[in-house]
Amino acid sequence: MLPELHRSTNTPPSSTANSQSDCGTATMSSQTLPLFDTRAAAHARVNPKKQEMYGRILGVARERAHFGLTADELAQRWTCSHNHVAPRISELAKQGKLIATGRTRLRRSGGCARVYILPEFA
Repeated sequence: MLPELHRSTNTPPSSTANSQSDCGTATMSSQTLPLFDTRAAAHARVNPKKQEMYGRILGVARERAHFGLTADELAQRWTCSHNHVAPRISELAKQGKLIATGRTRLRRSGGCARVYILPEFA
């Protein structure tokens, strides 16, 4: 059984910080990386994939012109999760690269989804 850790310090309550746990592995070091370093590393890792996704979304938006697109339509088209494309659409809208039209279309679930278009079609 692993020792219980204090939430504030991530160290065991007793002085067994450098001892072996019951499962035969060494306990974790109490040294931690600053939060910013891990965020920057994660961003550097996923940013190329996000940029590629932005390009794909904008390509579909250009192809669909005034008709526009919804996150649900993209997810269905690319056979991926709505949660995979919706954040990228929101980010593009915040950057001004997509515009919410004020129109909605039905989602597969029966709810309403915002329709987005490129600014040139607004």
